Amino acid sequence: MLEELEKLHSSMKKAAMEKKIKESVSQISDEKYYSETISGFTDFLSSDIVETARKKIIGVYNERMEILQEIAKLKRRKRAFFSCGCLSIGVFLIAALVSYLAESFYAAPVVLFIVLALANIVGMIFSSKIKGLQEELLEKYATIDLGRIPEGLSSKFGEVAKAWTDVNASDIIYQVLSENEIEDRVRERTSAAASIDRKKLSKEPFTDLFVNTSCSPIIFKSAGNGFVFMYPGLVVMAYDNPNFELNRIRVDSWSECSLHWNTQKFIEPDYVPQDAKIIDYTFKYANLDGSRDLRYKDNEMIPIVKYNDVSITVANNSMTYHISNENLVQQFFEKAKVLVE
Repeated sequence: MLEELEKLHSSMKKAAMEKKIKESVSQISDEKYYSETISGFTDFLSSDIVETARKKIIGVYNERMEILQEIAKLKRRKRAFFSCGCLSIGVFLIAALVSYLAESFYAAPVVLFIVLALANIVGMIFSSKIKGLQEELLEKYATIDLGRIPEGLSSKFGEVAKAWTDVNASDIIYQVLSENEIEDRVRERTSAAASIDRKKLSKEPFTDLFVNTSCSPIIFKSAGNGFVFMYPGLVVMAYDNPNFELNRIRVDSWSECSLHWNTQKFIEPDYVPQDAKIIDYTFKYANLDGSRDLRYKDNEMIPIVKYNDVSITVANNSMTYHISNENLVQQFFEKAKVLVE
């Protein structure tokens, strides 16, 4: 009897909490949703400048990938050697124990010392080669002459770059890796229309900038090792390249670039950003109408958050983000519009 009363009390408490949440959500004013595209950036660079930049940047990029391939190879060999060294040390420790039990504990310590010394020497050789290649990597950069930038464009571009730097101060920025429509929402017991694979971007600044021009770029980072550099009149996009393959990069003029902003609802089962807006709630297991699926116990409520879906597209290749701070994104797009006016 007492147990049933406790369950009833818990159920009534949960229902009261849900009612309070729904009342607070209903008090939120109608949210404004945005869908905006910026395209038609004016090409002021000549085709010769773009083609020269393309050849130079791709050439330097490929040289860097060859160096990174070699560094990765040396690191693998270093790890393999130390693994073998650790295994050998384990074998010799066993041999030392056997020698000790056989009262012949003389050769094992000497051999063990030799193995440790050899491991240290080879490790130093690998480390020295890796350091040398890393220093060589720093010398691999492309200097591009953008020619004469139209009057006033540099300062406008700088303001846009500053606005994007501010966007990167948002509480959360995810890179959207893939988005797949949920075909059977009844079977999945969800009110979500799509399944999104995303990865949180690091707050660390991008430091691997190897293209030098008279103007600092707007940098769109990736959760992998890809990136987009946007310069006045020129865009450089490198695809995620974990194996350091050659030619996974493209260089285009502004006419191939566009920016898109779309605000949307997202069921947020993880961390809710401090600067994002909670606009509704659903359940971990929900019916199509969003109501609780009563067949599941501990079916807690999950917030629906308003995110800013921002993407940069270069010749049909896109990099897409979920950004929590709407105001900063709005300011960035307002600034970016001047680049096409």
